[in-house]
Amino acid sequence: MPRKYISKEPDDIRFMFDLIAKRYNLMNSLMTFGYDKYWRRTLINKIRLPDAGRVLDIGTGTGDIPLEILSSQTDLMCVGADFSENMLNVARTSRNSDRVCWLATDSLNLSFPKDSFDVVTSAFLMRNVANLKLAFKEQYRVLTAGGSLLCLDTSPSRKIWQRLILKPYFFGVIPILGQLISGHGMAYKYFSESTAGFLPAEDLAKLISGVGFRNVGFSHIMLGSVAFHWGIK
Repeated sequence: MPRKYISKEPDDIRFMFDLIAKRYNLMNSLMTFGYDKYWRRTLINKIRLPDAGRVLDIGTGTGDIPLEILSSQTDLMCVGADFSENMLNVARTSRNSDRVCWLATDSLNLSFPKDSFDVVTSAFLMRNVANLKLAFKEQYRVLTAGGSLLCLDTSPSRKIWQRLILKPYFFGVIPILGQLISGHGMAYKYFSESTAGFLPAEDLAKLISGVGFRNVGFSHIMLGSVAFHWGIK
């Protein structure tokens, strides 16, 4: 990667994801020992939709969430949104990809009118956005009244012993693996740094509530390094 440092500036993040798109799924499986697919299925199982419901998956990447949703529920309208065209191009090569509406858009300025969706999901997106509050405000805006927010992301632990256990893996193994598999170890160093610098789950829940969501909750998995968040508009 020609850049030695990756910031949260949108151009940097887009550049990074464009570079790693072709190896993104393989690296996710390797980094999480295959659990990433289970986590996404768990997120999907939390979705409660009306007939002919509308789902928006933001930061959809290669489209795992909308594709999985439509594999079992055929009467839904799913939009997979991402600002990396290379990631969307990979998504479009997937089986049944023609059943999803793929759209390039920015999570801080979603290309939809208010009250457009019954559910908004995201997986490993929020740690990458430059303005968390604005991103959640946009998700709130496009949800219908009573619509659901579902968020899956990394979560830095408050417990010192957990951070000590996970640090060698996040800052040693993952960047090396990223370099070997994708040729872009700096991107995976950024992922580890963005995880460590992200809000703890408790603080993220407070931010989501502050935007206006109600019935906000969260749960931890993987030694507290990953968390599900949810809320209702």
